Amino acid sequence: DRPRIDYTDTSDGVLLLEKAATNSVLYSQELDNSWWLKSNCSIIANLAISPDGALNADKLTTSVSTTGVLYKTSLTTGSLSFFAKDVSLSAGKFRIAVDGVGFALWNKDGTLYSVTGGTASGGINYGNGWFRFSYNVTSGSVVNYGIDNPTGTESIFVYGLQNEVSATQSSSYIPTQGSASTRVAETANN
Repeated sequence: DRPRIDYTDTSDGVLLLEKAATNSVLYSQELDNSWWLKSNCSIIANLAISPDGALNADKLTTSVSTTGVLYKTSLTTGSLSFFAKDVSLSAGKFRIAVDGVGFALWNKDGTLYSVTGGTASGGINYGNGWFRFSYNVTSGSVVNYGIDNPTGTESIFVYGLQNEVSATQSSSYIPTQGSASTRVAETANN
C-alpha cells in the first residue's frame, strides 16, 4: 500500500502503476493439488514461510538424479514466474521451462545460469533466501517449474507460480485458488 516511485529518468520521480494482468495458473500456491502434474518430485504443502509472511510455501523434493518438476499441459505461455528458496541444492538449478521451446536456469544464489528460447535475467531477491524468477516466452504449451539436473535428492521451497498469457514481462504476483485471476489496471487521478 505504498506508492511505487521510479527516479531512473527524472529527479521528480514517476509513479509506477500496475498494468492489467491475469494469472492463468489455477493453483498458484496449492502445489499439492492434483491440477499440477508431477515428474520425479514430491510436494509437502505449507512447510515454510513464504514472501507474503504466511506459512504457505511448499517443499519440492526431487526423487532421483534427474530434473524434478511441477508441470501443466495446454497452457498458453507468456511471462512465467515463481518464487523459490534453496533448501538443499547441490548441483541442481532453479528451473522454468516450456517443453520443445526452451528453459531458464538459475543458480542457488539467484544469478542466471542459462537461458534458451526466451528471455530471463537474474532472480529478484525478496530477502530471507527467497528469489522471484521470471522467464518470458512466446510459444509452447507445456510449462514446468522446479529443479534441473540435481545430483540426487535435492529440495527447494516454492510459492506463487504465475503465467501471464502473452505478456512480455512479469507483473506483481496474482494469487489464484481454483480459477484464473485478473488484476485490473491501476489508475491515478489528480
